[in-house]
Amino acid sequence: YWDLSRQLWEQTSFDILQRYHELLEREDAVRELADLLGRMREAEIVLEEETYESVIVRKQWEEDRLQKSEIIGSHHSDDLSALLSSEASLLGDPDTETLFLQKYADKGLLTFRYEDRQLVESEDQFTEVNQRVKQREKGPFIVCVDTSDSMSGRPEQIAKVLCFGILKMAARENRRAFLINFSTGIQTLDLYNLSRSLDDIAAFLQMSFHAGTDISLALYEVLRQLETEAYRDADVLVISDFIMYRIEGDILERMREQQQRGTQFHSLILHQDPNAEVIDRFDTNWVYDPEQPHLIRELAGTLRVLGARRGRF
Repeated sequence: YWDLSRQLWEQTSFDILQRYHELLEREDAVRELADLLGRMREAEIVLEEETYESVIVRKQWEEDRLQKSEIIGSHHSDDLSALLSSEASLLGDPDTETLFLQKYADKGLLTFRYEDRQLVESEDQFTEVNQRVKQREKGPFIVCVDTSDSMSGRPEQIAKVLCFGILKMAARENRRAFLINFSTGIQTLDLYNLSRSLDDIAAFLQMSFHAGTDISLALYEVLRQLETEAYRDADVLVISDFIMYRIEGDILERMREQQQRGTQFHSLILHQDPNAEVIDRFDTNWVYDPEQPHLIRELAGTLRVLGARRGRF
């Protein structure tokens, strides 16, 4: 994970990251919540089915009575094409012609017996299904951070510290993370290589929060990322005071579709009076009261129970 002693970024970036590293160390509850969120997307054991098709080729000699290649004896039949000359001579005498006809009717003519063998090839096809245990990689994160004016102050600090903790955990475990800042517009940062994105992270941690709140563009971007290969299995965390208008209907419908596919939408609420209509759309909601910071510990305990239910601890 991040090595703050490395000289890969500007001194300003180092100072900002060092400051939030120290803040995270002091904010035990926030650090615990970040780690627990990471465990919500722990590696899963899945069974994969592998189908194998095999073909067995057999070759064997078979007799073909319709072919004549080798005389192996004689027998009685009505096959005139294999008639022995001694039997054919019966037709040359009127006195024995009737005998020939009688033997022909009874299939009693003495005829050559032929044998012809040919090499016959046959194929048998088999389908075999095997189950293989595979460990799915730890899932990525999409983190949305409200950077509106109402978040300034203590909520801003908590949002940044928690975001820093999640990104640090993702770097330590080599997991992808996608950061979305939103107010009336959005800024995005695809942290597919966190060690090379430290200056960008530092810039976010240094910025001041401003403007109004509109979550729609952020959620549109979340849903777009969930359709990509890199973030198809991601879970989503929105950090906000949720002092905002309702979510548009088409966004809610697409959120429900993603939830049915297994995506979890979490919210960390940094206000005592959020918009209930908005937060009801999330799978889990945690409220952090800056005046009562111990509450996040109680909510972290709730997260453990939820994680146990999902079978990922």
